[in-house]
Amino acid sequence: CLETGERPRVTIEDTRGHVLFSNGAYESARAIPRLPADALRVAPLPEGDESTEIVGINDIVQEAGQRRALFSEMGVPWARTTSPFDLTGYTRFHLAPPDVAL
Repeated sequence: CLETGERPRVTIEDTRGHVLFSNGAYESARAIPRLPADALRVAPLPEGDESTEIVGINDIVQEAGQRRALFSEMGVPWARTTSPFDLTGYTRFHLAPPDVAL
């Protein structure tokens, strides 16, 4: 910690596994796919902004964790199967042009 000189609770090296997982998932998918409108719930926020939620995402995530399954393996309508991506020697994230971001 810059203020106290103590070691941070989480170091950059501690995050390597999570970053590799996230990057590998994105690299495998090649882009963030567009979700169909009926899979999204948009609600106004008090400040004039909007909140976008994937309909049923809490239940989907909970079931995926319990089953140890990918959304595509569970038959989630908007999920798709992707190709394997080897992270051996992976050193750089390659951002593909987005199809869409929520």
